[in-house]
Amino acid sequence: MSQQRVLIIGAGQAGGQLALQLRQKGFTGTISLLGEEASAPYERPALSKGVLTGTQTTEDLLLRPAATYPEQDITLHLNTRAEQIDLKTRQVHTDTGQTLEFDILVFATGATPRQLPLPGRDLPGVHLLRTDTDALAIKHRLQNATAVAIIGAGFIGMEVAASARRLGIATHVLEAGPRIMARSLPAFLADRITELHESQGNVIHCNAALKGFKGNHQVTAVEFEDGSELKVDAVIVGIGVTPNTQLAEAAGLPCDNGILTDARGQTSIPNVYAIGDCAASYLPRYGRQQRLESYQNANLQAENVVANILGNHSEYNPVPWIWSDQYHWQIQTLGFPAAAEHWLQRGSLESDRKEIHLGFSNNKLSAVVSIAEGTAAAADVKVLQRLMEMEAQPDPDQLCNPDVKLKVLLKQVKK
Repeated sequence: MSQQRVLIIGAGQAGGQLALQLRQKGFTGTISLLGEEASAPYERPALSKGVLTGTQTTEDLLLRPAATYPEQDITLHLNTRAEQIDLKTRQVHTDTGQTLEFDILVFATGATPRQLPLPGRDLPGVHLLRTDTDALAIKHRLQNATAVAIIGAGFIGMEVAASARRLGIATHVLEAGPRIMARSLPAFLADRITELHESQGNVIHCNAALKGFKGNHQVTAVEFEDGSELKVDAVIVGIGVTPNTQLAEAAGLPCDNGILTDARGQTSIPNVYAIGDCAASYLPRYGRQQRLESYQNANLQAENVVANILGNHSEYNPVPWIWSDQYHWQIQTLGFPAAAEHWLQRGSLESDRKEIHLGFSNNKLSAVVSIAEGTAAAADVKVLQRLMEMEAQPDPDQLCNPDVKLKVLLKQVKK
């Protein structure tokens, strides 16, 4: 074990966490971390929130100061792209001319934002958001903007919209579908989030058919198929991401909307793993391969693969958790809310500063969506996550009664 060489391709949150945790857990072999960006590993959630509004800097997002990596004997190759992988010789060739050898390989290659195939997409002022460099460019653009269009009404799009409104900018969300957050939330909860945004002055356009972007030296308008235009100073495109599987596919690894792995994070090749946004892991709890894009997933998959590298058999089996800060509300989800069959509600935002929506499938609690002022629902969501992890089935009437403490229900299940 002490002589093993671990090579991690991708120096984002997942890759950085894996490298640091390997050392913390006592791994004494060599660790090399290869990343295309100029920054040491950092967390991405605040890019659409605190960085845009100026309450956080990109330095605040670093997992550890850059000096930590050499101190931990982790070789950090920044501004470096892996170009070819040979799984037989166990070598990776980079764009800088290096050949890096490995015994254990971890793909943490992340994902790439989708771009709209529309005229004008290359105009200055049309932005994608994935990296700290992207966030700083958008922040700079917003400083002088009076009107902005956000294309796509998923979590990232709605977070950017909230950030722009907080800066006093006239904000328009343009969604091709009939409602916001169609992949993430059931319709009645998407409508609830729409109401919250509109109460803050955000204008949401659904069924938006875009023709392209107009402007000479920078974007000045979004043009619709019907010939109408929306005057803007900036456009942020947030229509989802594509997992970066090209290297893995070229190396012969099976991929299907992500690099396929088992519950240990291992691919079809022994000692070759995948984690983070690029990985489609087998989730025993749900009985399927699933790619998850979240802060939780990056951390827990890294932890899971560290355990398996160190010889401690571990299976990744989460109840997926996502949080999103929009204006002064925090939205949290557990499980896969869009798939729940019916819903009950615990509390209300107006009277309790939080409302928790409980989704059931086959009469079992399978999903949760909380909407709260700040972190008012954080403790409740953690208890509900534990109940779901235990596959407990508390009485629905008690779950919905704000006078019944959720911790009491958890203690009853543990007895």
